[in-house]
Amino acid sequence: MENNTLNLGDLLGLVKYPSLTEKSINLYGNRQYTFIVDRSLTKYQIKFIIEQIFKVTITNVNTCLLPAKKKTRRKI
Repeated sequence: MENNTLNLGDLLGLVKYPSLTEKSINLYGNRQYTFIVDRSLTKYQIKFIIEQIFKVTITNVNTCLLPAKKKTRRKI
């Protein structure tokens, strides 16, 4: 992904939404935020996107890949 060719609209499409859970709000403390982002992004790309959108300096990026949800099928 080329950093020069992305505009703000493209960047906003890759960040899906903030993760507002009890753990992310209370346990992480101040100045730590969690976001659900596109699964194909790397840590460096996530850092670049968040810095460009919110005009902040990122010191560390942690990622977590959640397992896929199981789909149940009923017999007809």
